[in-house]
Amino acid sequence: MNLISIAEDQCSTGKLMIHPDILKAIGEIKGQSLVLRFGTNAISINLIPDDTIAKETCIISSGCAKELHLPLHCQFVLIVDQDELIIGPYIGILAAKTNTRLKRKVKKLLNYVQHYKQIGGAIIAFSFEGIEHKENHISGYIYNPKEAKWEWGTFPYPSSFYRKITMKKRWRKHFEKKIGSNFFNYKNLSKWDVHQLLYEFETLKQYLPTTSLYTGPADVQSRLQKEETVFLKPLSGLKGKNIKEIHKEDNLYTVRYRKGDENHTLNLDEMGISEYLSNSLTSQKYLIQQKLNLVFQQQRVTDFRLFVTKDRTGNWKCLGWIGRNGVPKSIVSNRSSGGTVEKGDETLKYILRLTDDEVPIWRERIFQLACEACQCFDKKKMNYGYFAIDIGIDVDKKIWILEMNHRSPNDALPLYVSDRELYEQIKLSNMLYLKCLAGF
Repeated sequence: MNLISIAEDQCSTGKLMIHPDILKAIGEIKGQSLVLRFGTNAISINLIPDDTIAKETCIISSGCAKELHLPLHCQFVLIVDQDELIIGPYIGILAAKTNTRLKRKVKKLLNYVQHYKQIGGAIIAFSFEGIEHKENHISGYIYNPKEAKWEWGTFPYPSSFYRKITMKKRWRKHFEKKIGSNFFNYKNLSKWDVHQLLYEFETLKQYLPTTSLYTGPADVQSRLQKEETVFLKPLSGLKGKNIKEIHKEDNLYTVRYRKGDENHTLNLDEMGISEYLSNSLTSQKYLIQQKLNLVFQQQRVTDFRLFVTKDRTGNWKCLGWIGRNGVPKSIVSNRSSGGTVEKGDETLKYILRLTDDEVPIWRERIFQLACEACQCFDKKKMNYGYFAIDIGIDVDKKIWILEMNHRSPNDALPLYVSDRELYEQIKLSNMLYLKCLAGF
């Protein structure tokens, strides 16, 4: 990918001057009068071949640059799509609801542009507040690769963007009108939504714990007539919070959960469990899930977090993983609940007592399953580009899909096992998929 700088010419009008060799590399262009596009902005322009211009530079009339709202400090690629010459890629990150919150977040978004040379083009970070839909513009921060910083300005809608916050249906419809389906992740799904979607695929059913929707205490009591122990999980919960384990023995119920940095246990009778569930599960919806006999290390529940993204060609790829170990006797493994993390291969080798030759075979099998699960969303015409997938392995060495998180995956987890390469790969892969969506 050869990036091209674009300079403006104050003296000419309605022109784009470009070296003939660049035109040959771009492909066939019919005639000299054409449409030049940047994001959702497009203008008519005269294309002028000029062999006196450096091959890595184009020159555009100043008025055209202003009309396109073209950030000239960026470096671009030019492609032909039907009768249009497109300057890009122009991609975005929807990172906040308000401009005030965006300003607080924008410094951290520099992690997405560390490998700018591999991405190229214009990258905008924006909020809902910055969207001026009547004017067809967005006010936000555009990345300046020359200064390695974000700069505020007003620009057209990008060709694609990464949705990092909740987006209501009306906004989703709005963007679909503007740029089609070129944004990910498509919409927020609850744990129940994800389970139902995956359960439709016969090849994946065997990897899913038995799961049902909680509607009242009777649901739990009914499940515990068939199973000794179940989990209650919030439909939209994150970081292992508010998960409860309920065990029944004779007519007594034991409720275990973690709050703050402590494990808690309650012992209740039939009436007590009904009252407890009625009073404590009022703030959010829950699902009931089978308790799996997962592998433990020294009374610490162990599972894996996989980082699965779409690559520059739009195909799913598992970039890597980490192993997670909960606090002793805790029902969750999350680091945010006091757990620890280690490199995935090390965890796998230890819990299954594998040889060095067996580790990559198991790893490939698990990674392949994760990618297969992600592909189910493509088959449902939902545009997702990044999942953090939790995988468990039971004492019989059976693999289970515990959860698929697309809302707020903790990209920083690899840093806790000194794997900065994986951390940067996740960020770069997100941007390269946006580039793919933008047509580059």
